[in-house]
Order: sequence, then C-alpha cells, then structure tokens
Amino acid sequence: MRCRAKENAMSFFISLAAGACLALGAATPLFAEELSGKQKVEIEKVVHDYLLSNPEVVREAIDELGKREKVA
Repeated sequence: MRCRAKENAMSFFISLAAGACLALGAATPLFAEELSGKQKVEIEKVVHDYLLSNPEVVREAIDELGKREKVA
C-alpha cells in the first residue's frame, strides 16, 4: 500500500513538472510577460482538483519535509 502511495506521489510530481515545462515552453516567446489571470486560474484548478482526488499526496509531502528537516 505504501508503494502505491509513492507511485501516486511520483505521478503527481511528474505531471506537475510536465505542466510547468509546457507552461514555460509556451511562455518562452513571451518571456517578459506573466501568466494571464485566466492561465493562473486554470493552473490552480488543475492542482486543486488533483489534490482533492489524491489527498494522500499532501501527507507524503509533509512526511518528506520532516525527513529533510531531520537531515539538515
């Protein structure tokens, strides 16, 4: 069960990274411009919906933060 949760977290971060790459790639010609209000709303909705569908990701992120803080 723990392994599946890690797979879900990895899938989320890969999706998030891919989305960020796509957003940056699309914005490259417009480097000086920020995201439009509509784009921000769309990105926030995707993240919001993902977190509601996969709430265990939040706990995993908090657990990982705790591990990193112990190491630091």
